[in-house]
Amino acid sequence: MLVLDILFDWVGYRTARYLLPAITFGRVRADDITSSRSGFNWLGLQREGSGELLFSATMASWIGVLFWVLLLIAVLAFR
Repeated sequence: MLVLDILFDWVGYRTARYLLPAITFGRVRADDITSSRSGFNWLGLQREGSGELLFSATMASWIGVLFWVLLLIAVLAFR
């Protein structure tokens, strides 16, 4: 379980923290991993007062891991 925790919490979350604002030009970002914020919808999204979308830390971790899995598949497929 430690490996999965590291994979999701460290690699996935950190990737999403940098990837989401970069590909959306700052309109979507990830919530802090230590935040106790609630009120996210079933997709893990919440709209900020400034109009930005905020992903929950859990959903951001999944997005980051999905990015790496898709990248691995692409590398293996076009190798």
